[in-house]
Amino acid sequence: MPKQFAKFLNPRVLVGELNKMAPLHTPILDLVYADQVNHPFSTIGYEDLVTSIKNIPLVSRGASSYAMPLDGNKLRFIEPQNLTPSHFIGANKLNDMKSFNEGQQKTYILNKVDQLRRTVRASKEALAIQSLTGKIEYGVRNADGAMEKYTVDFGNVQSTTISKKWDANGAKASDVIKDVGAMVAEIKKKSNATKFIGFIDFTTYAAIVDLCNNASTKLPIEVTEDSIVIGAVKLYVTAATYFDYVTKANKPLIAEKKVMVIGVDDGFRFYNCALDSLEADFAGIPFGVREVLKDDPEGEEIIGMARPMPIPNVNAICVSTCLQ
Repeated sequence: MPKQFAKFLNPRVLVGELNKMAPLHTPILDLVYADQVNHPFSTIGYEDLVTSIKNIPLVSRGASSYAMPLDGNKLRFIEPQNLTPSHFIGANKLNDMKSFNEGQQKTYILNKVDQLRRTVRASKEALAIQSLTGKIEYGVRNADGAMEKYTVDFGNVQSTTISKKWDANGAKASDVIKDVGAMVAEIKKKSNATKFIGFIDFTTYAAIVDLCNNASTKLPIEVTEDSIVIGAVKLYVTAATYFDYVTKANKPLIAEKKVMVIGVDDGFRFYNCALDSLEADFAGIPFGVREVLKDDPEGEEIIGMARPMPIPNVNAICVSTCLQ
């Protein structure tokens, strides 16, 4: 049986159709992992990782070049796993679709493709969120169908001690400025980051708003509907969550009572690794689709494909407890 949707899923045709679809936005991929790389290999070696960029000494004329230092990270090798969401279209449905004209068939299959790319995007976002803790612990289904835990340990993120919590009696808006500044200073001890953003939940957002409302003088704190800007640091308020297949529970982007500050311009990179696919020519691309004929039951499977891996710089992440 010939493949029913080959003319719509041809890679060259599909790229054009994907570009017409509405852009997908998620906070961590958009704000932290804007640097995305299509990686032509199936693994990532530690020497490929983006290290913190620092100034180097001059070299005397006639002397040898200055060798870029390798990161001392113990992590040597990462083997990203696959994302392969699929839709099965049975022979009974394909039989019914014989009455569809070409435009209707195209709309039907592209709707399926759109669902697959949205699922891949949400899964990439979940991996990106986990990476900001310094460790990915994500559910991976093995060949036998059992769920196991896939782990990549990048090291410990930085932290500071906020002595006067922002919801404590006597807390002032100036304390927030001081504490966020201390988090930036902690990052700067090991990082050359110059652009800082952060994340808070709505409880922390409310506490800061209360402090600003009680302030007797004007402070360099700007409160908007989705963020709080403290000097050069923009703290985004979010209720974003993802489903953790290891713990079988929803987990938030930012834990309760915590504030996270990130130096986003120092070493955060998202890799789209080479796909385990002959049809895709093992290309390193953000998203691919293939069509597979099935025998029992008869039909076709439309499979989305991605091999993502976020690589954080743990030295440029600081997480502190800010509420009681």
